[in-house]
Amino acid sequence: MLTSLKKFLEHQQWAYSKGIDENIILFGMSGENGNFQCVAAVNDKAKKFIFVSIIGVRVPKDKVAVLLEAINKINYHLTFGNFEMDTLDSGEIRFKTSLLYQGIDEIQEAHISNTIVPNLICADNYIPVFNELILENKTVDEVLKFLDQQSN
Repeated sequence: MLTSLKKFLEHQQWAYSKGIDENIILFGMSGENGNFQCVAAVNDKAKKFIFVSIIGVRVPKDKVAVLLEAINKINYHLTFGNFEMDTLDSGEIRFKTSLLYQGIDEIQEAHISNTIVPNLICADNYIPVFNELILENKTVDEVLKFLDQQSN
C-alpha cells in the first residue's frame, strides 16, 4: 500500500516527506479557502489507510464549545469522513478519511484517490464555516443553514 501511495503522490506531482515512522507520509496542500498539513498513515498489518488533513485554523479556548457543536452537526450530515478537534492543547481541526483494504489484492490509484481527494475537498469547503464561527462571532445555526437545505 505504501508503494501505491507514493506512486499516487508522485503522479499528482505532490512533494512529500517521510514521517517519524516509515509508514507515515507528510505533505502540504493549498485549497481555495486555506492550507492543510496532510498525514497519510499506512498499517499493512491491519490493512488500514488513514488520511488526515489538518486545517490551518486554530480554535481559541473561548470558541471550543461553539466549534464542537458545529463539528457535531456537520459530522451528522457527512457520509464519508469526519471532522475532529483537539480541545485540550492546540485547538487544531482536522478531517479524517480512511480505507480498509482487507481482501483487496491490488491497490489501485482510485482507492487512494477516493480516500484523499474527497477529504481535501470537504476540509477546504468547511474552512469558511470555521472562520465565520471564530472570527465573525456568527452562531452555529447561522453558518450551517445550508446543511438543513441539503437534507430537504
